[in-house]
Amino acid sequence: MDTTTLKEFWHGKYNRPFKEIFGNEKYEDLLREFLQRVLNKKIEEITYLQTELKTGNLVERAKTVDLLVRTEKKILHVEMNTNNPAYLHLRNACYFFNKISSQTKIGEDYDLEYEFIHIDFTYNMKDNKNVVEKYTISNEDGSKNYLDNIEIWEFNMDIANSFWYNKDEKNINKYKHLIMFDLDKDDLKTLSNGDDFVAKYTDELTKLNDSDEFQSWMTYEEDQQMILNTEKKMSYNEGLEKGKLEGQNDSKLEIAKKMLNDNIPVDKIMTFTDLSEEEILNLK
Repeated sequence: MDTTTLKEFWHGKYNRPFKEIFGNEKYEDLLREFLQRVLNKKIEEITYLQTELKTGNLVERAKTVDLLVRTEKKILHVEMNTNNPAYLHLRNACYFFNKISSQTKIGEDYDLEYEFIHIDFTYNMKDNKNVVEKYTISNEDGSKNYLDNIEIWEFNMDIANSFWYNKDEKNINKYKHLIMFDLDKDDLKTLSNGDDFVAKYTDELTKLNDSDEFQSWMTYEEDQQMILNTEKKMSYNEGLEKGKLEGQNDSKLEIAKKMLNDNIPVDKIMTFTDLSEEEILNLK
């Protein structure tokens, strides 16, 4: 009997494999083709930027984004979101505007040279009926932009996946670069037939999954995520309990304040209270 342990195949939608492939300068050709398909524009040059952003706040840990690159006159901030929590847009916007702020403060005047595009690839969306929604900062009727060089693109990855499962050949060919992130190895091989980009992505993702080091890292990441989830639950319950014991109401603000006093990181408090970063920091 074959007693070989079957390894789990990690899809490209997870942060670690996504960063290992598209955040690695070794695979710049894959990133270039991917972004060209996303933007529907030719890209000549790519510069990888530091993905760890300074927060400017001693209480918070450094913010780490999934992918940050500079192309011709564009700064692209990319996030792969396997879930769609209530705070997702706020968190990603904070990261995005952090980068805009750091870029425009270079030199003695405001840098209007670059276009800034934030791109969300999001799963588990329920209120978006299109594959992609594009947002700008504009007036009420959309006739005039407040800032001409800022855009936000959000892709509904579940809609893209539906084309695969519904065997919609036209849209499968159009959105292969999105569908591929949530397919198993066998389906990836089928999808990659006749498409060199998807084929190379499939090869690299397969090699990554076959690596014992990668598998052990992902196992560690799972463990750390479970620990983090447990800590969040304990922190939240502790906040509730303290509110009851001290005779104070258990509103979100009270809970958040007590979690702050216990030196619980702001991002964890945001997760469990749905309060914004500004609301939480104003409690200090």
